[in-house]
Amino acid sequence: MKISGRTIFIGLATLLIMGTSVAYYFFINKEPQNLEWEASSWLYRKTLAIPNKGSMVINKTVFINLDTKSLITANKLQPNCEDLRFLDNDESTTLQHWIEGECNTVSTKILVKIPSLPKEGKNIYVLYGNPAALDTQEKLTLDN
Repeated sequence: MKISGRTIFIGLATLLIMGTSVAYYFFINKEPQNLEWEASSWLYRKTLAIPNKGSMVINKTVFINLDTKSLITANKLQPNCEDLRFLDNDESTTLQHWIEGECNTVSTKILVKIPSLPKEGKNIYVLYGNPAALDTQEKLTLDN
């Protein structure tokens, strides 16, 4: 079986293009990532989807139910919920929050103030797992 020069050229060109693409993906294409929360003292982060059924809203206070009992039982959250923090979708803007009623329940009611809520909704993040954290709650109502 004889391989033509053209076949060898096409094969080498294909390998070169694939190799360049792989190298670009792994070595050159390093988009900056906001990893501030990972460099912080919080051990855990969970994504929360916040829906919106209308137009964009500014400074919207939303109501979230969170199973803090399971997190406390697993020793991932302080028993008084002092180490709960909420971040906006930029992963660095801390959001105001207020726990309505009791912590350590399967459905802990939490109010979180979001600076802007697009019409399609957005994700925010809850951080927890910092035994040295102090309470940073700020009283909120749904009217805010």
